[in-house]
Amino acid sequence: MNMRRLFTASAFLALPLLAGGCPDKGSSPPPPTSIDGRDSRVLAMAQRTQPAPDGSPRDAAPVQTIFFQMDVYRLAVPLGTFSSNEDFWKRMDEECVDPATKDILERNGIRVGQAPQSELSFFQKFMEDKPLMQRLSTLAPEAKKIELEMRKDLPQQTIFRIDAHRQNIGRDYDRSSNVINMAFEPAPRKPGCVRLSLCPMVRSHRKRFEFTPLNNENEIQFVEPELLYDLNLRVDIPKDRFFIVMPSASADSASVGAAFMIKQGHTERQEEILLIIPHPMVRTETK
Repeated sequence: MNMRRLFTASAFLALPLLAGGCPDKGSSPPPPTSIDGRDSRVLAMAQRTQPAPDGSPRDAAPVQTIFFQMDVYRLAVPLGTFSSNEDFWKRMDEECVDPATKDILERNGIRVGQAPQSELSFFQKFMEDKPLMQRLSTLAPEAKKIELEMRKDLPQQTIFRIDAHRQNIGRDYDRSSNVINMAFEPAPRKPGCVRLSLCPMVRSHRKRFEFTPLNNENEIQFVEPELLYDLNLRVDIPKDRFFIVMPSASADSASVGAAFMIKQGHTERQEEILLIIPHPMVRTETK
């Protein structure tokens, strides 16, 4: 997929949602429309309250709900294309997460940042003719859990992680898959801003053998998910900005960053990138 088409896809998909107008009697509620400015009604909705009355009698105010179209792109490029590109990182705001989160992510080989969507043109020039591994688009007021499968059906792997106490913890896994859980919701008191949460998870596929009184053997297979809560990432993304996640240049072969976001290509190692572009919208429903 050509990247120029990629970055226009989310805007094209949103066109039907931006159509305004009031519904006819008995019709379904109008589709969401984009947020512009700090409208007091939007602010009141984001805080789950109704606007204060001005003293004059009037009909009940329409109910408004913020929706987010979350476009998630999973990309693969030669190792170092972005993780070692300081010209790119000079354009990114790496202080978008709190210092403690930034520190623990860096120690585990993960680098994150956000920037205005206008900077996507700089990003795009490195992505021409690069394959798009996966695209996910979700439109909802919030989402509790969306799974982004990064690596699957690994016969075995070893992952070392550094926890909040800076202890180095290692574990071997047999057959397993590496998943990033994503959730989002409106950021409190920040109209048009989405709160994004990402948490790595290793899903192990295990076997257990049980024997009956007649000495018959039964094989039971079960899945054991392990969430790496110490690396739980939470960030508020304002409208008209995008967020990016990738392995850091210092990610070693057994770090979380490498385990989830570096893969062996046919001729070279590749770094995988999560590019997340939110589009806030408002849907108005009349009673």
